[in-house]
Amino acid sequence: MNVKFLAFLLLFVSAQSVFAETHYYVGEAVVTKSDGTITREPYIITRTSDSAAGTITEAVVSNSGTGFKENQSVMKVTGSHFTMTESTGTVTGEGDLTGKPWKWTFLRAEFKMKTNAYSMRIVDYNFLADPNSISGHKDFYLTINGVPGEKLIQQEDVVIHPVDKAKFEGERVRLLGR
Repeated sequence: MNVKFLAFLLLFVSAQSVFAETHYYVGEAVVTKSDGTITREPYIITRTSDSAAGTITEAVVSNSGTGFKENQSVMKVTGSHFTMTESTGTVTGEGDLTGKPWKWTFLRAEFKMKTNAYSMRIVDYNFLADPNSISGHKDFYLTINGVPGEKLIQQEDVVIHPVDKAKFEGERVRLLGR
């Protein structure tokens, strides 16, 4: 193998590891339904930020209403704006980030989910200024296909805290039963 190529490859791999960082979070989601019902459920996230690739990849384990499931998404970041696609392709969206690039302090986004029977709009706010926690608030609006108007069906407030990978994986196994 060419020594110059090997040196370039090592430099490239080293640079990639500097740009990509994975963080693990464990916390709780408080869901308030439109009828006033309130539930508290575990909520965990692994987030990999790769400034060189301009991406943020997340895997979220949360209660889907029929048990805990893991959903993955990728955000493509350009400047302070991003677009997001969930791995299933069902949920897409976009938003804006506030603060120093890759050290943001606030996120506001709007996501859309569409099926044959309904569509949902999710307005999401994430508060990222405190390095010891992330707080978020989401409003979920439902539109039944063929029925005019949308209805606020639930709100979700999330607070998560950084943990090490072992604690995250233990909680992930507990929630998903794997």
